[in-house]
Amino acid sequence: MVRKAGYRVIELILLIRNYGFINGFSIWMQLVFSFKSVVTLKAKLFKNNVYLRKKDSDLSIFHQVFTERQYRWPGVETLNPKTILDAGGNIGMASLYFAGLFPECKIFTVEPDSDNFQAIRKNTINYPNIKSLQAGVWYTNEPLEITRNEGLSAGLVLKTAEETAEKVNGYTIDKLMELFQIDYIDILKIDVEGAEKEIFEKGDINWLSKVGIIVIELHDLYKEGTANAFFNAINNKFSKIYFQGENVICFLKK
Repeated sequence: MVRKAGYRVIELILLIRNYGFINGFSIWMQLVFSFKSVVTLKAKLFKNNVYLRKKDSDLSIFHQVFTERQYRWPGVETLNPKTILDAGGNIGMASLYFAGLFPECKIFTVEPDSDNFQAIRKNTINYPNIKSLQAGVWYTNEPLEITRNEGLSAGLVLKTAEETAEKVNGYTIDKLMELFQIDYIDILKIDVEGAEKEIFEKGDINWLSKVGIIVIELHDLYKEGTANAFFNAINNKFSKIYFQGENVICFLKK
């Protein structure tokens, strides 16, 4: 109980520091003192209400993205990206954060889980620059099935679908670029709960030459060897690298 109260105080301090006293305090009050199963968050940060499920991982993800600002690496404000691909969009928090930083940027969000995908649609309804697709990001183009680690929507693991499984389409980065009609990805955010191992170890990675920055969360906890697969793939292909929260931010060589 004491530890939880301490976290709440830290969250309040960070929200006020990031967004000012009135906005930060309002966000904190809504998150802490909503007694409904879904928090309806109203804030000047967003063009529409944002919906967060209290019994899932939504609140934790919100705090990672907006309270801790894990996508705010050094110099990010100086960038002028035209295209962002959010691979593993969950409920759309990273896409919303990038839309706030880069309002003119086109953002494409890919998420396999149907409940998460519906949350993305609701959370980005007033953002015409955010386009969403229900699909998985994978090393081949094939049907996939989803399993849940710890029962939470932030722990979805993909694998090749069995014949009787409920399926979702899986696409490679190349195929997604074709579907979205993208020639170049300025920022590729990857949070795919371990599928990065197959993507970088088994897949064709020629698309790396069409990417400026990769922001990736590595999941060796789910699949041992994911970090090795990623760093082996980008070996000598990057100019600088940052570690921000759970993310690795890698600037690829032009």
